[in-house]
Amino acid sequence: MLFLLCERYVIQLTVYDILEMKRMGKCRLLAGEENLGHPVRWIHLIYEKDIRKWINRDMIVATDGLEFTNPEEDLSEILYELSDADAAGLIVLIGLHVNVISPRVTELARKLGVPFFTIIDGMDARKLMTDIAQACVRSQKDDMHSDVLKKLMYFPLSDNEKDRYSRLIFCDEDSYVPICFEVDADDNEDSGKDTHWASDRMLSFIRNKFDIVPAHFLYYREKEYCAAMLPSSGKNSDEIVSLIDAARKEIFRATGETFCIGIGSDVDCIDKVRTGISQARAAVDSLHMCHRSDDIRLYEDMGVYRIFFSMSDDRQLRKISDNILGNLPDTEENRMLLDTLGSYISNGCNLARTAENLYIHRNTLKYRLNKVRELIDEDPCDVNENFRLHLAFKIRKYLALKEMKG
Repeated sequence: MLFLLCERYVIQLTVYDILEMKRMGKCRLLAGEENLGHPVRWIHLIYEKDIRKWINRDMIVATDGLEFTNPEEDLSEILYELSDADAAGLIVLIGLHVNVISPRVTELARKLGVPFFTIIDGMDARKLMTDIAQACVRSQKDDMHSDVLKKLMYFPLSDNEKDRYSRLIFCDEDSYVPICFEVDADDNEDSGKDTHWASDRMLSFIRNKFDIVPAHFLYYREKEYCAAMLPSSGKNSDEIVSLIDAARKEIFRATGETFCIGIGSDVDCIDKVRTGISQARAAVDSLHMCHRSDDIRLYEDMGVYRIFFSMSDDRQLRKISDNILGNLPDTEENRMLLDTLGSYISNGCNLARTAENLYIHRNTLKYRLNKVRELIDEDPCDVNENFRLHLAFKIRKYLALKEMKG
């Protein structure tokens, strides 16, 4: 597993990253393991009993219990306050005022899901509070770098802006590799799992793999996916894919999450940024079309899908598909025939293999195929007509994904 020290911070700081800081080695995590992905915006070291005015969303509260009259009751009250505010966690400094944590307090923290730490009070503990505060500041500064890539992706630039961004981005690097990635969907659509923290971890892992300092890291996060520009630094395509793949495997070991990752063509000038990111995004979408997960695809390996994604008018694609499959529209009553035809084509027009895959008798398969031939007047066994049918199915997949994505 990759460990981040205090000098390097994730794009959105999480409790998990704080746990990996050097001085946190002396901390004990008592509860809240399932919420280590909670973002952290700030830390307050509080010396008073009433902490409500200090608690806010995504905050960590640290206390030495100076004004506690009953540590068990006071800590329990604090945990409830933190949970209600969706705060990031609690650190208790063990020492003169609190020397032991009641099992009832630990059990409450587990029940509420609040990350709960203890550390022996002293110089290292106080320095840790400073480390965390500095990490929060640097993380928030990092967030500003996403604005640069967002502007390059979505907004027209004046000549002066192009010149300024070119000098900023290409001063030390001749070219960049554009990538996009998206957390694979959970099979359980109702799980409600928040995967933003996993995306942030992935950004951090990739940044470290490519040894990028935060001030030079260009990234942007949409609701569904993340985009980034990685410096080539003389690496060839295989080396770049290998580094990205290593980050993908490490994030799976650290979080259990898998990703679809797309890689666009090299970007060697400002005018190519938008195209490069769009290509990487298209590569991710093409993986989804093929029902692939936990995979990497280069835009140059997308085949015919490159043509689809490069077209600005989907009506032409729909017309091609309708000309081929017009008498077999994608409706519920035709679903069985379409699935049969698609499986037959995918299995190289092999009757036995197709029947086995569909769990039907060969005679049933022959009947369905004859019905298809009557409707569309195309023979899948003919080389040219097979290509046309392949193309029509791919177009339908592409258009269906675009409609789903909105």
